[in-house]
Formats: sequence, C-alpha cells, structure tokens
Amino acid sequence: MTSRVMMYARFAAGLPAFLRKRITPEAAAAIIAERLRSREDNFLSLARLTVFEREHSPYMFMMRAMRCEPGDIRALVRSDGLDAALLKLERQGLRLSFDEFKGRAPLVRDGLTFPVGPVSFDNPLGTRSVQTQSSGSTGTPTRANIDISHIESMSAGRILSHEANGVRRWPTIMYRAGLPSAAGVGNILTHIVMGNPVRHWMSPVSSSEVAAPRRFRIAGAMLPVMARLSGQQFPRMEVVPISEAIKVARTAAALVRAEGRCLVRCAISTSLAVATAAVEAGLDLTGVTFMGAAEPATPAKVRGILRSGASYLTNYGMAEAGMVGTGCPNGLDHTDVHFMRDSLAVVPGSRIPDVPDDSVVSFAVTSLLHSAPKILINVDIDDYGILERRQCGCLLGELGLDQHMRQIRSYSKLTGRGVTLVGTDVVKVIEEVLPERFGGFSQDYQLVEEELPDGRTMLTLLINPSINLADEEAPAMVLYDALATGTPGASFSGAILRGAAAVRVRREQPKPNVRGKQPAFRVSSAS
Repeated sequence: MTSRVMMYARFAAGLPAFLRKRITPEAAAAIIAERLRSREDNFLSLARLTVFEREHSPYMFMMRAMRCEPGDIRALVRSDGLDAALLKLERQGLRLSFDEFKGRAPLVRDGLTFPVGPVSFDNPLGTRSVQTQSSGSTGTPTRANIDISHIESMSAGRILSHEANGVRRWPTIMYRAGLPSAAGVGNILTHIVMGNPVRHWMSPVSSSEVAAPRRFRIAGAMLPVMARLSGQQFPRMEVVPISEAIKVARTAAALVRAEGRCLVRCAISTSLAVATAAVEAGLDLTGVTFMGAAEPATPAKVRGILRSGASYLTNYGMAEAGMVGTGCPNGLDHTDVHFMRDSLAVVPGSRIPDVPDDSVVSFAVTSLLHSAPKILINVDIDDYGILERRQCGCLLGELGLDQHMRQIRSYSKLTGRGVTLVGTDVVKVIEEVLPERFGGFSQDYQLVEEELPDGRTMLTLLINPSINLADEEAPAMVLYDALATGTPGASFSGAILRGAAAVRVRREQPKPNVRGKQPAFRVSSAS
C-alpha cells in the first residue's frame, strides 16, 4: 500500500508542471519526426534498460531458450532494420501469446517454465504513475501504470490526429467512464495540454456500479482536484446512462448552435446510441463529429451514425500500449488508421487468422518508448486485420506514419457496446456457470456477438431448445450478475451491458465456426 501511495504522490507532484505545458501541432510534428528517425536506437535503449540488464525478465528467459544473446539482437537490428529484425525474431520464437502477456498462462520454452502474472511485463522505468485497469470480464484484468511521461508522449500523436482530421479546436464532450478505465481521464488531461479543455464529461456508469478498489476511487477523485488546483479546467463527471443518451445528443447540438461544431469522444457503440437517440427525437446532429474507439468500426455502425447528420472518426488503442492507431482523413474506409510507428512497431504474427483472406494478418506489437506502460516485444495482441504501407497524402502520412491498419477484428474478445469480454472468461460462464444453473452441457450454450442491420451490437446467448427454462431471460441475468460480482473491469462491463439490455436469449442450437469446431463464443454477421 505504501508503494502505491508514493506512486500516486509522485504522479500528483508532477501533474501541475505537465498541465502547464502546451504542445503546438508544429512541436508535435517535430517530436514524431525525431522518434521516427530514432526507432532503432529507441528500441535498443528500452530493451537494454528493461530486458537485457534484468536477469529475471521474462524476455531474457525466452532469449536463453532461443540461445540468443543481447548482442545478437543488437547486431540484427543494425544490419536488417528494426521491423525486419523483429519479424525474424518473432519467427524464431521471441514472441508472446495473448494469454502469456495477460498473465493467464506461464511461459513454457525449451522444456522450462517461467511463471508470469499481471505485473510481469510492467515497465520498471515508470516513476510517476497511477494504476488503470483493462476490462477483464470474470477473469484477471490487466493492470497498467499510466505515467505522466506516457500521457505526454501520446499527446503529440493525438494533437496531430486532431489537426489532420480538422477537429483540434472543436468544443469537446467526453462520454467515457472514469478510473479504473484510463480512457476518460487520460484524454481529458491530454485535451488540457492541447489547449482545448473538455467542456463536458459524461459517464455511462456511476462509480457505485463499479466494484473498484479504494485506490481507484482515491485516484479518480484526486486527479480532477489536482488539475483544478493547478488552474486548469477539468469538468465534473455527470452520470448519463446509455438509456438516456439523448442528453449527450442535446448537449452536442447546443454546442453546434453556439459554436458551429462539436466533437464527441466515446466508443463507437456509444456513438451509435447517441446518434440513434437523436434520430428518434428528430434532432439534427450536423456539425457533430464522433471520435470512436474501444471496438472496431463496422459499415452498419458508421451508417447509423451518419444517419443523424454527424460525421465519424476512428481510433485504435489499448491500455497496455496507449494509442496504437489513429484515423486517416483519406482512409480507404472508416476502419483505416495510421499505425503509430513512432512509438510502436508491428509485424505480421505467426498466428494465422481464421479467415479466407490472405491479406489479413495477426498483429505482433513491440513498444519503443521509455514511457510505455508495458514492455512489449512481439506480443500477440489478439487482433488481426489488413496491415500495409502506402502513401495517403494526409498530414500523418507525410510525416512518415505511412503504415496503415484496417478491417481490425479480434480473435477471442467480444468488443461490442464499448466493453471488452475476454474469451477465456466467457468460456467459464458458458462451460461451467450456465450448465450448472440451468442443466445440459457446455455444447448447449454459446455467446455470439451479432451486429443488427441498424448497426447496434447485441450479445446473443444461444441456448439449445432442449434445455427447459422457467424464465427465458434468466440466463442473461445470470451473465450480468456474474460480471457484476467480478473484478472492477468486469463490473464496469456488466453495468454497461445491463444498462443497454445488450444480452438477448435465443433458443437455437449453437453453431460451429468455419473450421467445424463449436467455440463458447463467436462473432457473427448481421442478423
């Protein structure tokens, strides 16, 4: 506990100086350009300090199993270049599976075992941090230490993203939850440094709905107070359930009437909920741009948002790495993002996506900056999509961010409604909780993420018609309750899903995937 108090104290002490900074687009461009020139040096420096000089690093364990020395990696990077070297190392075995990185499976290499947990890949260089937590459903969520220097290092890319997409000075509404999720607080702090403080902060869940440890509540209360004591504008959080999303739409429309434009930052499913509420109320959202994240953009969701008169921009990030990609104003579609190769590296992973398109690859990601929350070297982040290099003609591409990702999907995460349910956790509910409660076997149940024709995402719980149910909706309630009694990330997910009535029950025989296997969960097309 003492170490956590000291960590928060150091974060609080460094916050005022950080918030007084203002980063212009010109300065941000210079930062990005320098990082791109120094990618090899940055990676080798980070690896030296966090891996090569740390005997008990899990990466050193893997390197020993490969008979690989730090000097071998240095020589390979210098001779082949960073990306080619990482690809060669990934194929030779220097890689982490998603479950290994999450601490859900030990490292087993060359007949030896190295136990890992939630903190095994923490960056030891961070000194001014607060803890955040990814949603972990009913299992172990990933904790990430968000350092002031990390927020600052991400600011350059965010500023240029806003500049390239023409929304940098727009009055902004944040419709995201607070800690333990980092998205709301981190982006509000970044907007201060951008010189464009967030006007309104709305959250789809209240703190009482999230079973967060006291440290998250303390940090969540501390950060706004420290920012205000520093003379900065930090909005008070207003709880607006998704069922009341029309309040967000009306606030955005009022800003458009007053100032001609408005940016709303939230998950894409939440964006769709706000846009749909506006359409149903006859409210025109022309002049509003939604900047989404947390889940993949799909054509149906984007069509639903555009129907309100609003525009849509996409982002791609993860708590363990920060901003991974940001929307391209000249993108091939609404899923097209510039990969932030100034702060990360990505190569096609060895894992083969279960899709017929050969252009789709899995993503193996490596961190490059000293401020990274986690140390990643060829980590399978459980996502796949199209990865390509091309010139698009926008500001970001001209700076050298010419690596694009699009059509991003997940192997084993259900990401609808702006929350993440990890597949290994869903398996426990499907294979153990539901059969024990309602009878039958694991093959009688399956959770399916389905996108409806209007773009809304539903989680459909398929149940074999042979199972006798006194109450057809009871299994959905059991799922909500299992989440609500779990970790902070799980209770956050449960509150969002319950508030949106996002789980429906359908009496139908569970279906196999394209390889003939019947998984506990799967992602389906519109139905």
